[in-house]
Amino acid sequence: MRISTHLQVMQAIKSPPGRHSVAGGVKGLYLIVSKGKSGGRNVRWVYRYTKPSTGRVSELGLGGVDVLSLERAREAAQRHRTALKRDGKDPVEAKRQVKAERVRQQRTTFGALAADYITENASGWSASTVYHVRLLLQRHAAALADKPITSISSDDIVTALKPLRDHAPEQLWRVLGKVSRVFDYAKGRELCDRNPAEWRGRMQLRYPKRNGQRPHHTAMPYEQVPAFVARLRAVQAQNSALSPWAIEFLLLTACRVSEVTKMRWVEVDEEKQLFTIPAQRMKAGKEHRVPLCSRAMDILAVQPKDGEWVWQGMKEGKPLCDRSLYQFLTLNMGLKGEATLHGFRATFRTWAGNETHFDRVTCELALGHAAGNAVELAYRRGDELTKRRKLMEAWAAYCDANLQP
Repeated sequence: MRISTHLQVMQAIKSPPGRHSVAGGVKGLYLIVSKGKSGGRNVRWVYRYTKPSTGRVSELGLGGVDVLSLERAREAAQRHRTALKRDGKDPVEAKRQVKAERVRQQRTTFGALAADYITENASGWSASTVYHVRLLLQRHAAALADKPITSISSDDIVTALKPLRDHAPEQLWRVLGKVSRVFDYAKGRELCDRNPAEWRGRMQLRYPKRNGQRPHHTAMPYEQVPAFVARLRAVQAQNSALSPWAIEFLLLTACRVSEVTKMRWVEVDEEKQLFTIPAQRMKAGKEHRVPLCSRAMDILAVQPKDGEWVWQGMKEGKPLCDRSLYQFLTLNMGLKGEATLHGFRATFRTWAGNETHFDRVTCELALGHAAGNAVELAYRRGDELTKRRKLMEAWAAYCDANLQP
């Protein structure tokens, strides 16, 4: 049956399975009617042509009649015929190339490359670093995720990060740095040839110069710590919340927030009064032993041991969320703008430097820092655990100053 009108198309659909040529249009255009998998009918347009490379007849599917009318099918076939005659372009190969390019672009979007960058570098980072890099790239740079890496301009980046520029400028610099690293990673894989997020010559012209030092985490003056601890103990006595216990433990150990909230019972040696943080959870990527004072052990003693985590979160099988501690400190304790959890580390270090005779190296090691130059680090093999235990006991005694009779 030769088809030249829409009515004839409808008649062909109802006819027995077969091939129907289209008249009055492009040579090689056919309507194919066949049985479908579920017993229905499969009706589609195809364009038959001779492959330039082999001289054999081949077919290119154009689409079904439900999405392509007779007129549109003629136009599509004519485009392919013109490309074939004029440029010698094989329609099937051209379609494959378009599909391959689409797949390549999907694999080379900013979001896909950011995920690859994190995956390939995660083994050299701590778990905390992996979490924060993923947060910076997947949440704060989410507007770039679906864009092909080669199509992103400096304007796109500035627009995507505008909310941070207005409300969290310090976070903006962190995100911008990581976005730039993703572009460098893509350049290393030869997936793009430029970095629109690089600072020199590009972003330095789009953002104002940063004057002075970066702002530090707000730290409570150490003179106020004993009164603060007394308030924490009062809340512990009246409230079943876990946060005041975890905050005091964090204060007594001078640990980072995630090092405490993600703490597991297997990391605690009660006999030796020791908390060992594995390398993958440390910012420096090196195991850190934390001596536990008597009060820290007392805090652990009242925590249930029926799970993996020392500080069990609201969701079963999940640890306490960092944000819970921040909210308790700022809202429940009313210290918003006056103190931060990370700032307690600065509080401890200031106290140790001003009020004790412990040397600088011992104080820095207590914070999990690498103290000294490369030569010193090469020859110092111990972590001064005994000295640090005395330091932490002295800190605990100072924190308890308002509670001692």
